[in-house]
This record gives sequence, C-alpha cells and structure tokens, in this order.
Amino acid sequence: MTSASNKLSMQIPDQSLISLKNMLSLGGHTLLNIITQLVILYLLSKQSFFEGIEANKNFYEKEDIMTWNSSEVSTLFLFSNFIYLALSICYSDGKPFKNNFYTNKLFICNFMVLLAYCIQMCLVPSLNYYYFYINTSMSFSWCSFMCIAGLGYILLSYFYENTLLGIIYTALQKKTKKE
Repeated sequence: MTSASNKLSMQIPDQSLISLKNMLSLGGHTLLNIITQLVILYLLSKQSFFEGIEANKNFYEKEDIMTWNSSEVSTLFLFSNFIYLALSICYSDGKPFKNNFYTNKLFICNFMVLLAYCIQMCLVPSLNYYYFYINTSMSFSWCSFMCIAGLGYILLSYFYENTLLGIIYTALQKKTKKE
C-alpha cells in the first residue's frame, strides 16, 4: 500500500463519489477511451491485412466459432490492456493525502511486469495465440504501432488526470462562482 503523505494538507477530501472533480475525471477518461478506441479501429480498417469480421462471416458460421480471432477483437484486446494499466496509474495517485504512487515498490513492480507482458503480447503475438486467441496475421508494423499507441495512451491519460483535469476543474469552479 502507498503510505500516507509526510505533510498535512489543508485540502479536504471529497465527501462524495459524485463530486464535480470525480465526475470530470471519470467522464474525461471515458471520453478518452471511446475516442482512442474509435481512432484505433479506424486506423486498423486502413491496414492492408484487414479483412473485417463480415469478410470471414461464412468461415465463422461454418466452423461454429466466435470471432475471437478477428483483427478488430485482437486490436481492441491488445489496446485495452494498456488502457487498464493507464487507469491503474491515474487512480493510484493519492496526492495530497498519500505519497506518490511510485513510492509503492510492489505497485511499481507489478505495473512493470504487466507493462512488459502487454508489450510482449503486441510485439510477439504468436506466443500468446493459444491463450488469448490473438490474430497472428496482423503485420508487425501494426503490432508495433499498437505498442507505441498504448504507451502513448498511458502518458496521455496521466497528463489528463494530473494536468488538464485541474485546469478544467478550476475553470468550471470559477464559472459557477460568477453565476
């Protein structure tokens, strides 16, 4: 567990889970997730190897299997792993009441192991085929892009949570005080 901060803060913790700041955080991350997943799916549809679920519909019906091995499902699965890691970092930051998340050695070790595993799943999907049904026909350049996009998403969501959220929250508070 992350220990309590060494300095006392004058700030009072939110009393409600549905406070403005919590809702801005949750809403912003939800919007960020939707937008990035739609962009990823759009970029996937432009790839040369992409066939889509509908192109293989007869195969899936004939073989009586789900569409687990499609490019869409594999892409969203691989990218969503990075989303989960990003949110674990964003929601583990307990300032000013707790120390920074990076002081928690167990959390950081777990995060690094899971991050390495997510990168490995992107760059060498054939090692995971039997466990997760990842489409191994996706090009290496696409898988590399997925890895870079996932790492970028982690940085983007951390930036939103620790920079933009404060700016938006302050601006909305000033606006409501004027009214």
